[in-house]
Amino acid sequence: MGILRFLAAIMLAAACALYGQERIMVMKRRMVEQELWQQKLLLLKGEIQYGHTSLPELFSYLGKTQEYRVDQFFLSLSEHLAKEQLPFYTIWKQEVEELVKYLDISIEPLVLVGQQLGSVNRQTELKNLELYMQQYERELTQKRECFREQKKVVRAVSISFGLALMLLVI
Repeated sequence: MGILRFLAAIMLAAACALYGQERIMVMKRRMVEQELWQQKLLLLKGEIQYGHTSLPELFSYLGKTQEYRVDQFFLSLSEHLAKEQLPFYTIWKQEVEELVKYLDISIEPLVLVGQQLGSVNRQTELKNLELYMQQYERELTQKRECFREQKKVVRAVSISFGLALMLLVI
């Protein structure tokens, strides 16, 4: 009976540690998405500044990989712009509301960027996008630091909980 209890205790400890590792992977994927969002914003800025590409084509290009939620955001924007007769701002706002739930970013500045895209001159679009990118860079820096701290906490708690369960079972 002792060996079975010992094996069960080891399995519980390992399961807790693996659960903690899985939570860390989810948090890491979210950080990757947030950094990808920053890269896509840089591409968007460059295309507005130098490419003079239409918005549906530009969004289709930005979402071509379809691997991440950010890519799906741009693809969905492109599809809605091609199909629907709604104003761009309405489509933008709907899509942004879904994106911010996933990325955990501020909605207000992003909505303001959407008000300017495609409706004013390029200089104003670029200035507003640049301001948003600066704000997002500060936000992302804070999130990176928070991620590092949370990663340590999740790892420590999951291992500690696993060891506590192990001691209870033994």
